[in-house]
Amino acid sequence: MVKSQSAMEYLMTYGWAILIIAVVLAVLFQLGVFSSASFTSTSCTAQAGFLCAHPIMNTTGNVLITLGQAGSQTITVTALGCSNSTAEPSFVSLPKDIVLTPDQSNATSAVFQCPIVSQVLGTPFAGYLWVEYTTPDQSTPSYEMVATLTAVASTTGIVGAPKPSMSFVSAGVNAYQPLNNALTATVPSGASLYLCGVGSTYGSSQPANFVIDAGNSNAESGHLTSGNECTYTQTYSAGYASLVGIGLKPSNGYTTSYTVSSSLVVSQYVDSSSVAYTVSEPDSFVVLIAACGYTCATSSITLPAGAGCQQQQYQVASSGIASYIATCSAQAAGSYTFRIDTTDGGNPYNAVMLTSAYVFAPT
Repeated sequence: MVKSQSAMEYLMTYGWAILIIAVVLAVLFQLGVFSSASFTSTSCTAQAGFLCAHPIMNTTGNVLITLGQAGSQTITVTALGCSNSTAEPSFVSLPKDIVLTPDQSNATSAVFQCPIVSQVLGTPFAGYLWVEYTTPDQSTPSYEMVATLTAVASTTGIVGAPKPSMSFVSAGVNAYQPLNNALTATVPSGASLYLCGVGSTYGSSQPANFVIDAGNSNAESGHLTSGNECTYTQTYSAGYASLVGIGLKPSNGYTTSYTVSSSLVVSQYVDSSSVAYTVSEPDSFVVLIAACGYTCATSSITLPAGAGCQQQQYQVASSGIASYIATCSAQAAGSYTFRIDTTDGGNPYNAVMLTSAYVFAPT
């Protein structure tokens, strides 16, 4: 009887403990603690001479990384590839080439597609990162495995999705053009949308063929109404102007619609213009256009901090009239500021400065 009672007490005491442990194990299993992904770190281990860091993978196999290099000369990366074996993969051309200097000072975000049809959240991928690149001494592309990649699908969003394909052009008019002389910048055709920016002297200058989203007669930005030529007409017999254009083909989940924010400064003494703009959707693509007109001996732009923005084009006429284009890929949601400055704040003539931000949200 005593033995039976002891056995019963033993079962009662330890049975509850065993039951609690079983419940805890079941919960941990449901949370995926014991899945292979739980023991897989996300990393990108680069070969000597290259930098690869901060990989992020989504469920469609797109990976966003930071890429750089520390070789003996500058390289231009034209395509990226990813493989799950040491066999050379197919390469995906980039919307815009990535120029990497040897000192890694311009390490930049890059996107590539791993050979995955679908990837369940939390499951790991292990493979290799490849680059296609050229050098100043060799225009024929080289192909090289540059890193070992381990990544876990951590998002279902557009993180890492390829950005709109782009093309750029710039043009400038130097001194004293004939009356009604047209300044034209032809952007490579094939885009769905073309944006233009211009800085010019003399208030009687006027745009010819693009819709003005922001600006005045000396500093303007807008989109083309037709064709792929940004045209600006000088209606004053002596004038200067600079013109830039960008062609966009917002594929891969982006539309041709955009929101625009702009700021214009026309002042005798104020020497800067800045625009505050908001990105509502993560991974938005942003085009920034700045122009400085009337009297701008020198000028420069300040890109938003922490937004991954890069200056793409800059054109200056002989008088210092200037226009700029910059782009920001995969910009996070938040508030940002884009700025242009000129040293002509004390000039007796007015400086006209414009900053505009065109935000393309993913669909």
